[in-house]
Amino acid sequence: MARESIVLFGEGKTEAIFLNHLKKVYEADKDKRLKIKVDKGQGKSPQDVANRLVNKLLKLGCYDRSLLLIDSDIEHKIKSAFLKKNSITLALSVPQCLEGLMLSILGELPKGGLHSSSKELKSAFIKLLNTDEAGYSMKLRSRCPQLFPKELLEAKRSTLPEFDAILNFMGV
Repeated sequence: MARESIVLFGEGKTEAIFLNHLKKVYEADKDKRLKIKVDKGQGKSPQDVANRLVNKLLKLGCYDRSLLLIDSDIEHKIKSAFLKKNSITLALSVPQCLEGLMLSILGELPKGGLHSSSKELKSAFIKLLNTDEAGYSMKLRSRCPQLFPKELLEAKRSTLPEFDAILNFMGV
């Protein structure tokens, strides 16, 4: 049977770090016929990120399907026909942004909970990492294994449908 190739494409650097962590955690569990590439956009609008995914990776025809992880704090306006034509599954970080999703997994949402702004969620996550904006990406990369062990991820997938959809897309 042919090996399937998929792309996990994040809106930016932090999404790529988190998706790469998930890939590493579930490497042994996934179907051996599945090859996973993780990459990222460069921010801007959700449509710009989707276009970058298509132009950078999908036009080459090397991937069977892809998952696009974007923040949910702004309306994405990506048409379902565009997603279908390019075999893209859209995943939204809920609440608001990736930091909101990660805080939900950790059970550490700030006082405003699901109604917190993206800015509040990112600030709370940066504080949890005990870092600042400048060191955020490097600290996230080094702390993902401790913050998000497989046992926690498995425990949370049943209560966080958006997160479960990402893992299901990966075949785990």
